[in-house]
Amino acid sequence: MRITLKMNRDSQNLGNYEVNLKFLLDNNLIEKNDKILEIGSGKGHMLNTLKRRGFNMLGVEISQDFINQAIDEYGDMLPLKKIVDESLPFKEKVFDKVLSFDVLEHIPNTDSHLQEVRRVLKGDGEYCFGIPNRLTDEPFCLVTYKNFDYKKPGDHCSLHTYWQIKRRLIKNGFICTFFNINQDSDWIRSKVAYHFGKLGLKIFNFINIDKFPIWLKPTLYVVARKK
Repeated sequence: MRITLKMNRDSQNLGNYEVNLKFLLDNNLIEKNDKILEIGSGKGHMLNTLKRRGFNMLGVEISQDFINQAIDEYGDMLPLKKIVDESLPFKEKVFDKVLSFDVLEHIPNTDSHLQEVRRVLKGDGEYCFGIPNRLTDEPFCLVTYKNFDYKKPGDHCSLHTYWQIKRRLIKNGFICTFFNINQDSDWIRSKVAYHFGKLGLKIFNFINIDKFPIWLKPTLYVVARKK
């Protein structure tokens, strides 16, 4: 597999889009008749992909720059709304599913976020999300930042381990299931090559993240159902 040392921050690689999509579709987590909210739609790639596949989608995003780029790329009919914080501008029990990927770690008040998600989910609704694993992401942040700036609000200020996110979900009225997802992809290889060069990529090939136990995988993939 050929990997470039240059990593372009385009709409497809704000996160591990390829693996995120497989998590949803391969596990049949969303259905065409579901009303689905994506929190933190970024530049709109996942939102647009699922909408084009016939899913009933609505997205929210805090960054106006990302919203502008999403509209430039996918058109002003993209169902993407601006929000200002973790509050969601919807009535109670509106959505069958809520999605987010690489979002929860950026939210300082994760309890408030989870309570808002729970509020807008229907009685049997589910929150399907991916969050970087603190056990793997925190060392990565320390190496790449070379300081603790990643702990600032809006950055990776709310990283969780497998056990921490499980306890937080239970605390906020959810029952959670973790999914053991293969996470090797072009995106993550490009990220490793960009930050650590060819030697880092060789080490990455040797350790084989897909063989890691679920609690050590780089991203924790979770389905949280309302109690």
